[in-house]
Amino acid sequence: MDAIEENYYFEQVIDDIKVRNFIGYVEETKVFPHEHAIFIYTEYRYNIISNSKNILSATLEMYRPQEIKHGEEVTLNLGYSIQWNMTQLSTEHRAREGQPLFTTRNLQIHWLSVLNSALLTVLLVLFAALIICSSVRRDLSKYNGSEFEEDDMMLMDNGWKTISMDVFRHPPNPMLLSGILGVGTQFLVIFVAILLIGSFNVMNVHRHGLLNTLSVVLYALTSGIAGFVSSSRYRQLEGQRWITNIYLTSFLFAGPMIASWALSNSVSWAHGSTQALPWTTVLVVLSIWLVFGFPLTILGGVLGRSVTGKYSAPCRTRAIPRELPRLTFFYSTPTYMAIGGFLSFSAICVELYYIFSTIWGRESYTLFYMILIVFVLLVTVIACVSIAITYFQLNAEDYRWWWNSVCSGGLVIYLNFEYFSINTVL
Repeated sequence: MDAIEENYYFEQVIDDIKVRNFIGYVEETKVFPHEHAIFIYTEYRYNIISNSKNILSATLEMYRPQEIKHGEEVTLNLGYSIQWNMTQLSTEHRAREGQPLFTTRNLQIHWLSVLNSALLTVLLVLFAALIICSSVRRDLSKYNGSEFEEDDMMLMDNGWKTISMDVFRHPPNPMLLSGILGVGTQFLVIFVAILLIGSFNVMNVHRHGLLNTLSVVLYALTSGIAGFVSSSRYRQLEGQRWITNIYLTSFLFAGPMIASWALSNSVSWAHGSTQALPWTTVLVVLSIWLVFGFPLTILGGVLGRSVTGKYSAPCRTRAIPRELPRLTFFYSTPTYMAIGGFLSFSAICVELYYIFSTIWGRESYTLFYMILIVFVLLVTVIACVSIAITYFQLNAEDYRWWWNSVCSGGLVIYLNFEYFSINTVL
């Protein structure tokens, strides 16, 4: 009765085609004082269109409502009927869902929200580029101009120009930073590949099982990219423990993912849930990672270490680090992360509603090209925000930019795409 009053849907799957309908309905009987009657449907009528091989579409209609009341027992005689309609259409005309998620009006509103986000992104990029380029050009023209005099040296001895010999100082924990960059590059390739495949209908990735299989295979085959990028960056940062770096890159995502998934799957096994994967599937997934993923990470790491030379900075680095000035909380890492997360989230907040309704709700999101557009907007905003934050940090004479440049954009990727990547892509 609570579900009916809250307008809950239920969902059934007929040969991978989803059909939905209401459990019942509420009928208003008296306005003041408010009274209403609750009815539950007791007959399900399925209308199925099929050819000689497959079901092409399915819809569900509800009949015979029966009233139910609080505190009273009731016996429900549930029944169903099926209306088969044969057709000569081929399987290419097969519907993905019985009732479409987006109507024409909803899709128009969806496009307007995406265009609005795109316009805001373009304005943000232009403003960031104009501000930074004009500031840097003005400083360089004063510094290199013929009218520059010695008295102006004291005025120019501040900002990003004074820390030129400390900017390329190696960051703390270079191994972890290299591993994050390697795994991030790998997931960037996976996201783009899946979104392109789904957008151009290279294969039917809308089917849940095929999407899972494709994601696991792509993760294993792209592990060499993570090893190559991580080892190359670690080599440029003059790291010595490159074997440990390869192991860290291999387990940086796979380790926590396998541990959390094993715990969730074990609980599902213990309670007999249908969400639990059988042990044969678990062995297949682990075998794919052990046979392809882990060896390719090692191969990519060895190749990256071999082909990458020592990094040559544009200017030399002084032996003794420059003393950092006293900075207010505006120039702290949490502030940078909050600013970068807020601006990036504002570019995709509308799209997240549809994504989360797929993960937690009753809908199925099949507009891969829409996600691809929003993903490009997100990457663009994160890049511009990271560049602007790095410039402001260097202008404050703080040369510790390595980790801040990663955290300012990495936080919003984690918050906005953690559930999307695990529940939808993986």
